[in-house]
This record gives sequence, structure tokens and C-alpha cells, in this order.
Amino acid sequence: MFTYVLVYMLEKAFGYVSDITLVELSNINNPLLKRLSETCPGTFQHSLQISILASEAAARIGAKAQLVRTGALYHDIGKMSNPAFFTENQSRMNPHSQLSFDQSAQIIISHVTEGVKIAEKAMLPKAVINFITTHH
Repeated sequence: MFTYVLVYMLEKAFGYVSDITLVELSNINNPLLKRLSETCPGTFQHSLQISILASEAAARIGAKAQLVRTGALYHDIGKMSNPAFFTENQSRMNPHSQLSFDQSAQIIISHVTEGVKIAEKAMLPKAVINFITTHH
């Protein structure tokens, strides 16, 4: 128990992210991932697939596979702000058909900044937020 508290204090004091935290964050029952699965089921499936592929690649090259897995799970959380505007979440109607090209592009591009806002509100570690900001 003491070790867990010590790890938590080190994470908060120095911005370190432990594998314990990453495992907790990558649990698909985590409230933010649960919300992603409910509001953006297609995006959630995409994120699961990317997390598996990317973490396998990371492990093979000696990178931090658990960090990569977790970052990949959260990389598209900004799509929760406008889920229907992303193909993997659309039904029959495409909402982009009612918008100009510039408006459509802005909505698509903004999922990165929206993702950072959501991640910061959820107090995700900076190392995970970096996956959101750099995935495009």
C-alpha cells in the first residue's frame, strides 16, 4: 500500500507516469473510455485496433509498449465533441453535406484540440496527451 502511495506522489511531483497508472488508464471500463465507446463506437473500435498494433510495434523496437497502448486508446477522444462528423460513427446521413468544405475541415481538424481539452479535464498524464496532439 505504501508503495502505491509513493508511486502516486512521485507521479504528481515529477510528471512521471508509472505502468500502474497506464494499466489503469487502459482499462476499457475507465469512465472516459466507456464514454468514448458509447458516444463514438466506431472511433472506439478504431482506437482499440490501433492500440494493439502500435503496442506490438513498440514492444518489438524496445519502446514503451504500455504507454503506446494507452496513448493510442485516447488519441481520438476529441471526436466525442462531434461524433457524427467522423465516418466511422456515421449512420446514413452525412452531416458534412450540409456544410461548406471549410466548415467540414474545421470540425475534423478540431478533434485534436477538443481531445486535449477533454484529456486535461480528465487529468490524463501529459505523456498520454502528447499522443492526442501529435497523432496527425
